[in-house]
Amino acid sequence: MRDSVRKSRVIFMLQRTLITNNADELSAYIEEIRSLPEYRREGDKLLLFSGPDAEPERLRDRVALVRRALPEAKVVGMTTHRNENGEENGFAVDGEDYSFLLMEHAKAELWHYDCRMMSAQEAGQRFHAALQGKKHVAAVLLFTAGVEREIDKFLTTIMHGEEGYEIPILGAQSGAKHPYICGTFKNGAPDDRGIAAVVLCGEGLAVYYNYDMGWKPIGKEMKITGTDGTERVTSIDGRPPIEIYREYLGVEPDEYFVENVREFPFVTRRGERQVVRTPSGYDKYGGLSFIARVNEGDMVQLSYGNPRRLLEKTRLYAENMRAFGPQALFLVVCENRVRFLAEQAVSDVAAYRAVMPQSSWMRGYTAIMLDSKGGGLVNAAIVSVGMREGAPRQEDLSRPVVLRAETQSAGAIPREQRLAMFLEKTTKELEDMAVEANAANVAKSEFLSMMSHEIRTPINAILGMNEMILRECGDENVLTYAENAHAASLSLLGIINEILDFSKIEAGKMEIVSQEYDLASLVSDLVNLIRMKAEERGLSLYVKVAPDTPTRLVGDELRIKQIITNLLTNAVKYTEKGSVTLSVAYRQTSAADVILDVSVEDTGVGIKEENIHKLFHAFDRIDAERTKRIEGTGLGINITQRLLKLMGSSLEVKSVFGEGSTFSFALPQKVSDWGGIGDLGKALKKVSDKRAKRKTRFTAPNVRILVVDDAPINLAVISGLLKRTKIQVDT
Repeated sequence: MRDSVRKSRVIFMLQRTLITNNADELSAYIEEIRSLPEYRREGDKLLLFSGPDAEPERLRDRVALVRRALPEAKVVGMTTHRNENGEENGFAVDGEDYSFLLMEHAKAELWHYDCRMMSAQEAGQRFHAALQGKKHVAAVLLFTAGVEREIDKFLTTIMHGEEGYEIPILGAQSGAKHPYICGTFKNGAPDDRGIAAVVLCGEGLAVYYNYDMGWKPIGKEMKITGTDGTERVTSIDGRPPIEIYREYLGVEPDEYFVENVREFPFVTRRGERQVVRTPSGYDKYGGLSFIARVNEGDMVQLSYGNPRRLLEKTRLYAENMRAFGPQALFLVVCENRVRFLAEQAVSDVAAYRAVMPQSSWMRGYTAIMLDSKGGGLVNAAIVSVGMREGAPRQEDLSRPVVLRAETQSAGAIPREQRLAMFLEKTTKELEDMAVEANAANVAKSEFLSMMSHEIRTPINAILGMNEMILRECGDENVLTYAENAHAASLSLLGIINEILDFSKIEAGKMEIVSQEYDLASLVSDLVNLIRMKAEERGLSLYVKVAPDTPTRLVGDELRIKQIITNLLTNAVKYTEKGSVTLSVAYRQTSAADVILDVSVEDTGVGIKEENIHKLFHAFDRIDAERTKRIEGTGLGINITQRLLKLMGSSLEVKSVFGEGSTFSFALPQKVSDWGGIGDLGKALKKVSDKRAKRKTRFTAPNVRILVVDDAPINLAVISGLLKRTKIQVDT
């Protein structure tokens, strides 16, 4: 029977809102609600309330009055702060806000968690369990107080490890600076530390919501490099975050700091959504506190707001809401947004009230908005939630949107808005230029990568042909020429390999491949490679490895060797007299993990302190006049640093100009065998003996192989190199 009724008429919910501080008006409002035919429906009755925190007892008494007169109603809400001018977070208000939702078939289940008796995380676990198995849940309205530093734990616990959350959670949070109160006034007592949740469910219930951030990210992305694990940031890009505001805005840490930076919050991402993080304070170390969770590793940008653009977006979102055809509308406006918009703040609400005159709004210290695309705790935003049962009524869709006069442009545009428009336009131009520059950089990297591959093929052929000359020629002069050609070819191949590595890293295609390796063998390779170069320059080469250093490790041997080779080669190149020292030690961090402490020390030319940071710039040469005769691309240290970052480490540099330098890094490695390397000389000789056995010449005249290559010269090279083995080669 119910289904036939649903098909025969339009199903809808009804919203009625009253703003008053007069008990008689409230009583009349209650009587009006009771007399409505919609009140006798089978659906739930929900009252959303808000009022000033200065008089919670009065609000409690008023809510008790509603409960006595309307016992069937579910009641939930919160208090918000009203300043000495009689304004509530910047809005001039006449009293408490009472908004009734009379539903036809939908249900509103009310859950309340007293966080004086349990943690926010435990509340999240209980709420997550309560939601399991519920059908047709359209949304959750959430109101919190006194847990602003913990509400993220509640939300992440509800998500239960998921990246996003399919059921939208939308609401408002009170702040810590005033005695904000939320909840249901359970047992007649106001709740100043708790969480109240309304689960809206129903097969025909539809919810549409907008999250209007409005702030425009600007400038470069920066990385949060240190936090206290919750809401305090201790460093951004390795320096105190307060320095960011000092550098970009000239703002000093004083009593006006928070007010001075309010208009320029940080923007970061939670899932696919951008969220604002506004500083709420600072400490003596230059750290910043925020009203919501921040994570080490988050990328942040400064942002700015343009009041005109913010209000234009609000009107756009309000128009989208009108197209949805809401039968009830609930708004949360964040305090920081209200303070920023000042006297224009009322236009935010006006745009939505033109769509739904009976809408209800709350002035949250922050808003809550979490769904499958991300989000969580957000501030400096406006969140709108529209609801309806069944299809929208035609009169809802056809009703024109008429905005209050405050939202219309008229007369002279304020100077700060004109400056914001100018900044917005120039920023857009710079962003476009950055996109073009990035595209050009990608094209350059692709070109370098392609050319590196193309050049490496003939160089390898030259090396192969030259090797045959060295093997077969008996003329001393020719052999000298061949050895010189061999050395030059290896140098050129090294340059090409550096360019190829740089291109791979730029394109994000460089991979770290971990496998078991022998540390003694790695050190032996390094010594054999560098010793001759050091001797040619009259330098002493020292190698120090702690005897108990485990020799069987797990890591990317090829890249570790590349990193240390680059450091040793540079040390030899930039040292005219004295010595180069390679040191390897370790620190055990767990039953199967160590940190290798590797350093390369030289007695070379040294680096001026102000030039050390230039080492890490690609294609850059320090003190070019003094070092112009030294070969190199200027990529080596840049590649080394990037490879170390891929392996969870970084390069440290200490140098005294004219005396020498020390390059070091601490590299996490797994251990496969704790047997120590022992006496280094004996270990290196053991490695050398093993290799000598492997190099024993062999012949295999009865073996026949097929060699395939698209370059004829490569076929000639491999055929020539295999000549001594007497293997039969088909190409």
